Amino acid sequence: MMHFTCDRCGKLIGQGDRHHVVRIEVTAAFDPNELSEEDLDADHLKEVGDLIKAIEADPNVAAAEVPKTRSLRRDLCGDCVETFVQHPVGHETGIEKKAFYSPN
Repeated sequence: MMHFTCDRCGKLIGQGDRHHVVRIEVTAAFDPNELSEEDLDADHLKEVGDLIKAIEADPNVAAAEVPKTRSLRRDLCGDCVETFVQHPVGHETGIEKKAFYSPN
């Protein structure tokens, strides 16, 4: 039998208790709408060719170039899921005073 513990409060989640799974995926952000003159003037075929040669010489080069994506899974009890839904980034803990949130 599998046992679950709330990742927020540490409470043991019993068989038949209300249980929620939160999945979070963290990826690098970029703005595809920002193009500069330098982007337009670049020789992209040469850059791709150079990258292929670098990968053939050292396969670890490709891994260093790709932004990493992280996936997280958290188990929450019925009480904690309500708090999480209301404050998914932790506002109830006072973090809003320490962190900067963009206006969008």
